[in-house]
Amino acid sequence: MIVSPVCPSCEVVKKHLAKQGTLDKYIIVDASTPEGLDFARRLGIRGVPQCAIIEGEGEKKTVRICSDEEWKRMMKGDERET
Repeated sequence: MIVSPVCPSCEVVKKHLAKQGTLDKYIIVDASTPEGLDFARRLGIRGVPQCAIIEGEGEKKTVRICSDEEWKRMMKGDERET
């Protein structure tokens, strides 16, 4: 989850995920840090909050932005595979 500490929507999303007990399943990337900003830029992310999915490991690891459907399922607490 790519967020910023000055983004009110990011806080809403994090509180929502915490309430459903799923926040600990996500890595929170702070886009206000140099590393977080670099990560967001590499994915073409220009706004927060945004969800990215990391798949695979090592050389086969890929990172992509969540689809609208994946975002909706995440916010509903539905963890089904896509």
